[in-house]
This record gives sequence, structure tokens and C-alpha cells, in this order.
Amino acid sequence: MNERHRYMKPDERLGAYLGDGVYASFDGWHVWLRTDKDDQVHEIALEPAVFNELKLYVEKVILAEGAKP
Repeated sequence: MNERHRYMKPDERLGAYLGDGVYASFDGWHVWLRTDKDDQVHEIALEPAVFNELKLYVEKVILAEGAKP
């Protein structure tokens, strides 16, 4: 079991479904992105500074081009 999952209730482990097979959860510090591929779980932990950079990227690149994310 993943260390962060030890402190989560079973129904919180998948998190919120975002679409395209991606789930998001929050452990009080990191925003976690999770997906399953080839029978393996893949996770990315975004600390607050990295999450903010992702938001800036979305604003700069996607929204500036007039596209809808």
C-alpha cells in the first residue's frame, strides 16, 4: 500500500474522477493525479508550487490561445 493511502479512507483512495481515466486527490499538501495503465497504477504528486505552475501554464498557453481546456 502506498504510504499516503495509509491515512485515507477506502472511498477516498481513488479521488475525484477528472475524465480520460485520471483521478485527483488531495492529502493536505500534494494534489495527486492517478491513472491506471497496463495493470499498473501511475501517480504524480504536485506540491503547491508545482500545482501553481501548472495553473499558470494553463492560463498562458491554453487560455491565451482561445482554446477551451
